[in-house]
Amino acid sequence: MKKILCFVMIFSMVLLASCKEKTEFTGVSEGVRYYETYQVSSPTREGVFYKGSDDMLHFRPMSGEDMILCYDPNCVHEPATDVNPDPTCKGALFNGAYTHIAYYEGYIYYSVMDNVFEHDLYKMKVGGSGREYIATLPYRPDFLGGVVFYEDLMYYMVVENVRNEEKGTIEGTYYIVEYDLLNNDYRIVSDGFTNTMLDLQITKDYVYLWLSDASKNNGLFMKRVHKDTCEPEIFISVEDYKTHRSLAIYDDYYFYYDGHGKVGIKYFESGESEVLIDKDYEIVPDV
Repeated sequence: MKKILCFVMIFSMVLLASCKEKTEFTGVSEGVRYYETYQVSSPTREGVFYKGSDDMLHFRPMSGEDMILCYDPNCVHEPATDVNPDPTCKGALFNGAYTHIAYYEGYIYYSVMDNVFEHDLYKMKVGGSGREYIATLPYRPDFLGGVVFYEDLMYYMVVENVRNEEKGTIEGTYYIVEYDLLNNDYRIVSDGFTNTMLDLQITKDYVYLWLSDASKNNGLFMKRVHKDTCEPEIFISVEDYKTHRSLAIYDDYYFYYDGHGKVGIKYFESGESEVLIDKDYEIVPDV
């Protein structure tokens, strides 16, 4: 993944120059509020919020020193422990619970799990007085798979775990949940799947999933699911993904690279594609 990102950065200026000459596409629709977080970190223009190894919420500004996200100058920043389960420090996470965070428009959102059948959601205004409970969802959360905010909706993967009494096991099915941050309500917006999800992207009408197929030597592929119908379709097959890997997806088109220096754009409606960058560089896949 790091090599892929480096490749994109190398050609970013060329790509932007190419885009400026085009009139067919304009990027994200004007006015759309879109934000992504990745695993334990949540980047913003001002800096990065992240869950530290000390089980505290940290903020690292673009210029300045790392700090625990607590604005009380007299606070000793004690983490939550069995001895101190409800600390006063605003940067402390939850005691004995699996917790991850995501930032969106001035708020930190927490997913908190203490069993594999449900999780709680909290939010805290950055610089505010403390956390506020907002909901309990009957699924195991997976913020590590990525959290995407589209307008005032939050998307992430959840697992519906069911006990198989006959086998004595717990069996899980994955879904993408859409949580409405304004109405504090949620709905499932994908079909059920069992493949490992590597990444997630959202457009106005679709959920796009980067997946790994265990039946094909963990080959990568992509599918998209319509938010309203939950009907899935393979977007890029395992075979196609070897030479046609998506970089970024928008409502009407997506950018791709072929692993050998070509970066292009492909339109959904017409199926037409166009090479934007053609350089003689090869991307060596991570092993």
